[in-house]
Amino acid sequence: MSQIDQNQDADHDRSLELPQPDDAASRKLEESIRVPTEQETFRQVAVGFQDPGAAEADQDLLRPPGRRVREREQRRKEIMDVARHLFAAQGFHGATLDEVARRTEFAKPTLYQYFQNKEHLFYSILEEGLADLNSIVSKALQAAGSAAQQYRTICVMFLIYYRKNMDYFLIQRQFGERLKRQVDNAHHQRVRDQFNRLVEGIEEILERGIRLREFRPVDTVKVTQLFLETLSVYTYAFRESGELRTATEMAEEILGFFFQGIGAASV
Repeated sequence: MSQIDQNQDADHDRSLELPQPDDAASRKLEESIRVPTEQETFRQVAVGFQDPGAAEADQDLLRPPGRRVREREQRRKEIMDVARHLFAAQGFHGATLDEVARRTEFAKPTLYQYFQNKEHLFYSILEEGLADLNSIVSKALQAAGSAAQQYRTICVMFLIYYRKNMDYFLIQRQFGERLKRQVDNAHHQRVRDQFNRLVEGIEEILERGIRLREFRPVDTVKVTQLFLETLSVYTYAFRESGELRTATEMAEEILGFFFQGIGAASV
């Protein structure tokens, strides 16, 4: 082979060699081609399936668990506070989730992260209030003293609660109308059970008073209904501008009707 042929072969071999990459450029390229984590992959895939309220839920994932819980509880409370006022002012049929969303400044899909629908929101407000009232009855039943004292405690505390939570009281009155109808709904049944437990607790105090001969024998079911309706009449009085009586003063008047009747005092 001539010298010329050898030089041509060498040039051909060198043309087949890959260029050696610059070390710094190579590292930069490797860093740019980073394999995403499992969470990042999930986020990228999920983007195409998000609804308008999903951005807030997605942001929740970035917060510490304790903070997420507190913020969710706060948002739920804000929704219920606004809805409580709307249901009280406009009734169940008049209030809308659109208006709740507008007043809370939450996207409407965000509401569905906390409540299935308007009915679920309505009954959740009732559950919260009835849990408070049942707690009052439970504490009265556990307290030492006469049945009359227990009855007085419930009367005063219910009036104080209703006065401070007038919106809830008005919603409870709406539920009273719904109680007259058969509603095939799990939320309705749960609230109905809570309300029945409340009534049974008050009846239990009456029955105890009858056993101890503090009260004369009466129909405890009807008297309890009458007692709750009387509380409602006096609670409505709190809305009158000229009403100056305290809850305690109203309670004494109510208990006077129940314990002494309306007969004139003997001279």
